[in-house]
Amino acid sequence: MLLIVLYCIYRGKALATLLYTALPRPRSVNEDIIKRYRCYIGHAYTEKDLVVKQAETASATMWVALRMMEERKHLLKKMQIDSEKKRHKTLSSSHVARHGEMERHIDNLKKILLELQNR
Repeated sequence: MLLIVLYCIYRGKALATLLYTALPRPRSVNEDIIKRYRCYIGHAYTEKDLVVKQAETASATMWVALRMMEERKHLLKKMQIDSEKKRHKTLSSSHVARHGEMERHIDNLKKILLELQNR
């Protein structure tokens, strides 16, 4: 039995949980058996359709992650400016470093998403 679990979390809350178990439903097509995968709700997918659905779910999850990272980057920038106004140099430099790290992660994720869209 095959079990595939996709679980999306946004701000600590579950957005979607997709559970698929392999329930082969033999259907004779020129002596071939087409495997079908059924979720607990009852939707049935062929292997090809399941791969497409998983790719869509993974892509949507990465876009959510990108938006969260962008929000965090903006928050860190705001915190940096506030720390500079209060003359907290150590705290400000910490926010600068974390902001830069977040920008690098965002750039990497954008590259991945663009590559996936160009396929």
